[in-house]
Amino acid sequence: MLVAPGQAGFIGALSGWLLVALAALDLAHFWLPDRLTGLLVLVGIVSGLGGLAPSLLDRVIGAGAGFITLAVIATAYRRLRRREGLGGGDPKLLGAIGAMLGWQALPFVVLGASSVGLLFVGMQLASGRRVQAADRLPLGALMALAAFPLWMLQQ
Repeated sequence: MLVAPGQAGFIGALSGWLLVALAALDLAHFWLPDRLTGLLVLVGIVSGLGGLAPSLLDRVIGAGAGFITLAVIATAYRRLRRREGLGGGDPKLLGAIGAMLGWQALPFVVLGASSVGLLFVGMQLASGRRVQAADRLPLGALMALAAFPLWMLQQ
């Protein structure tokens, strides 16, 4: 509540704790439960209905654009490479983050998540660890890590 007082601070804290839970589950199990992701969508949409910025329209567009973008990428990757590249929860989480932050923030979430992921892989390489194409990174955790600072900047 230091960043945003009142209703915005409460919603931010709730969203932040949901992102922490989702990130922890993704880190530990590569699992993003639909119930938590759905709750984050609900919190985002209800916030927009309550008049909190960004607007409800920006949140709805963000939810759809986030989900559709990663779902299309996952489908294309699966067809081209004949193996999974993204889990089913990743598009849902980006949609939930879109509902939380609005569509305008989505490129920054993906850029931030990608940058942290590349930094992690770079540190592994620098430490002498062998990195292979089949190695997995928890994209959901990376997106959650990128999303909350963006929410703080919006305040």
